[in-house]
Amino acid sequence: MNYFDNNTTKSFSIKEAEALVHSDRSTIYRHIVTNKLKADVYQKPLRIRKNDLQSYMLKFAPKNYMLWTDEESSA
Repeated sequence: MNYFDNNTTKSFSIKEAEALVHSDRSTIYRHIVTNKLKADVYQKPLRIRKNDLQSYMLKFAPKNYMLWTDEESSA
């Protein structure tokens, strides 16, 4: 099974992920190697799926879920 089963899956480069989670490139790579962050290590350039990046962010800051809620429905 391919990491990207659906061609429409949003994914991010390491540089994009670095900016989104405010971590150094080395931290992102280290978390991929230690399986804290899922990524397609067989694809070059390396890509991280949106839902995997969201899950990763929620592990370290559980209230990040608020970033994905609809602002109108939470008001």
